[in-house]
Amino acid sequence: MIYKDGELLCTTHRGAGPLACSYTTESAAPYEGLRRLLKIIPANNQTPCRVSIFTDSLSLLTALETGPLTVKDPILRLLWNLILQVQRRKARIRLQFIFGHCGVVKNEQCDTEAKKAAELPQRTDMWITDIIAYAKRILKGEGTPPPSHRSKITGSWNPAKVNPELTREEETALAHFHTGASHCYGWLLRKIQTHIPSWLSLV
Repeated sequence: MIYKDGELLCTTHRGAGPLACSYTTESAAPYEGLRRLLKIIPANNQTPCRVSIFTDSLSLLTALETGPLTVKDPILRLLWNLILQVQRRKARIRLQFIFGHCGVVKNEQCDTEAKKAAELPQRTDMWITDIIAYAKRILKGEGTPPPSHRSKITGSWNPAKVNPELTREEETALAHFHTGASHCYGWLLRKIQTHIPSWLSLV
């Protein structure tokens, strides 16, 4: 979404690819916006102007901080080429981070447009980084043990108290009794014999 003096100029959509990871999809928005901006700013523009790019992708901004000379990632290389082309047209570019999904009106509108772009035919070239990320997701998914964390079992990080009148220390003490563990004496439970040995006699 491109704005000029607070008014919406245009909205553009672009598929990120069938195997696009989050990094690629976050890079697709400024890439398509800069391409459209080159059509808006005249090639022989002599009037200085300012361009602000807002994004909620901190990883993208951190990657762009390396500069155009040392960048090796092909996606970043394309972005830097577009940024330099826009700057040659007397535009001063500022990259601004904003928090996403926290009620910022224009950011929420961009999120809605991004969901529309995800429904478009993803007939774009796949990046090597996306293929590698997809392969890693498959490998990490193989041989994964079933979830055993309390949050996975109970569905909550903080299960409801059985007795709301109990303090945290009292709940801990009851848990020790229930599991047979003691901070001072170790394991309290022992195997219970079901019968009395013949050699044992009571006096």
